[in-house]
Amino acid sequence: MRYTTQLVFRKKAGVIKPQYIHLPKGRYIEFAVHDTGGGIPADELNDIFRPFYSNKIKKDLNGEIIARSNEGLGSSFYVYIPIEDVPETPRKVMPLNGEKRRPSILIVDDEHTIREMLEDIFSDHHFKVHTAGDGKEGVELFKQHKDNIDLVILDMVMPQMGGKEAFAEIRALKPSQKVIVMSGFSKE
Repeated sequence: MRYTTQLVFRKKAGVIKPQYIHLPKGRYIEFAVHDTGGGIPADELNDIFRPFYSNKIKKDLNGEIIARSNEGLGSSFYVYIPIEDVPETPRKVMPLNGEKRRPSILIVDDEHTIREMLEDIFSDHHFKVHTAGDGKEGVELFKQHKDNIDLVILDMVMPQMGGKEAFAEIRALKPSQKVIVMSGFSKE
């Protein structure tokens, strides 16, 4: 599996290739996932996002999501999210608060592929990454490393202990902790 991200600058509205989707003028973050698996049958491709309400990406974020697949050759998924005021050149990751240590992130998600993808992305950008497969494990890891964790990325829907309970426990341990909460199911 391969993951790519890039900034996409559209000087005018139009179709981008090879994805063949229409994007209005503006700046976008393109996040893509490519695999070399068995592919998705053409008659099932339109239904793959149903449980995740992919229309919310379009409606709530004014973005776009598209999937391309060839049976026997693999699939590619592209997400475009519009952004504003982003410099055209990437910024270098700098140590936090003038410290010489690498920033540290705790990723808590029951989906192995999401944990692995986020771990790869942040590790590639020189972050120290801790991962947990459920809220209970995440809180335990946070207790062990709370003085060195700069950011927690927390899924809301998980077994053992959900994100809401884990968030409350993490904030009780360290009220100033920065947390990004994510979910594919709940707008809350």
